[in-house]
Order: sequence, then structure tokens, then C-alpha cells
Amino acid sequence: MTAGNARVQPFTARFRHSAAELAPLRASLRAWLAQAGIAEPDQQRVLLACGEACANAVEHARPVGPATIAVSCRLEPGTGAIVVRVRDTGRWGGPAPRADRGFGLRLIGHLVDEVAVRAGARGTAVVLRILPSPAPRRREAAARAARPPREGHGGTPHALAPAVAR
Repeated sequence: MTAGNARVQPFTARFRHSAAELAPLRASLRAWLAQAGIAEPDQQRVLLACGEACANAVEHARPVGPATIAVSCRLEPGTGAIVVRVRDTGRWGGPAPRADRGFGLRLIGHLVDEVAVRAGARGTAVVLRILPSPAPRRREAAARAARPPREGHGGTPHALAPAVAR
């Protein structure tokens, strides 16, 4: 996640406890991520994980008091990681468990590097931390170096073999 602007201000949003609010939130967050210089693949990870956490809050939180959900995102100094916090003002009260449901937190866990869920009397907070993806050239070089030698190349590892056009 390459941050093009180290001085970018944190993103904050507060919205009503309604699924209709999710699309405008994603649009605002997408604009902030682009302004912050976040690489496209990492933008997608953030948008999907944050969107899923917000959808969970809308679906499962039964509001106590004002029915709002707050989202904040910031760049972590030094690492370039993005830290997302989704907080609702409700208590758990979602639909009964079913075999075809309940994959939200699992999906989030596959998208982010760290996830923490903290539930309390005043609501639930989900905190996500997404580390920067390696630059494309470093990622491709690491993948080539990890491959076993190809047949017919005298054992020459892929990292030393000519690149194959995709």
C-alpha cells in the first residue's frame, strides 16, 4: 500500500443504521483511498473488508440510542498500513444462524492482516489493519524465485529464466 501523501488526513464518516447508506460510504472511502495514493489492489481489499464490516453492523446490531455507525480510516506512520475502525451503537441481534450465512468475518479475515472485534454495552467495534501489498515487480520476482526449476533448463530456477509474456 503505497501512500502517495504521508500527510493525508484521516477519513471519518458517520451514517444512519441503514443499508441504503453503504454505497455512498464506499464512494467516499474510495475517493479518500485514491487521494491517499493507496495502490488499487489494496483499495479493493479495504473497500471490501470495510463494506462487509459495515453491512454486518447494519444487519446484526440492534441500536441502543441513536442508530448510527461510525467509520474511520487512517494511515499508520512508518508502515503505510491502513487502519479501519467500524463502530456501531447497538447490541448483537442478528438473524438465527443458517448454513448459508455467517461468512462475513471469515471473508474479512482473508482480506486483512489483522482483525479485532470488541463488543460492549455501548456497541461493537471492528478494527482492521491492512499492510501494504508488495510492489508488483518485487511480488513477481519473489513468486518466480519460489518456483521449482523447470524441466529442460538444466535446473535453472525461474528467477533466472527469461520472463514469459502473459
